[in-house]
Amino acid sequence: ARHAEASSVSVDLRTGDEGTSLVVRDDGRGFDVDRRGPSSRGLGRGGMAERARLVGGELTIDSRPGFGTELSLKVP
Repeated sequence: ARHAEASSVSVDLRTGDEGTSLVVRDDGRGFDVDRRGPSSRGLGRGGMAERARLVGGELTIDSRPGFGTELSLKVP
C-alpha cells in the first residue's frame, strides 16, 4: 500500500497435503527485483525471505516496473 500505488490486490491462500501457499498480486507500479537499494538493508524483501526460510518455506517475488508484483510463499 505504501509503495505500489496499486488499484487492486488479490490474495490467494491455500492449504493441502503438501503444505500451505500464499500468493499476493497487485496491479501497481512494480519494481526491478534485481535492484538493490536502501530498503534491501532493512526488513524488506531480504527479511521476508529469511523468515520464510526459518519455517522451511520459500519466498519468490516476480515484478517489473509498470507491470505490478506477485509475491509467492510456499511452506511445507
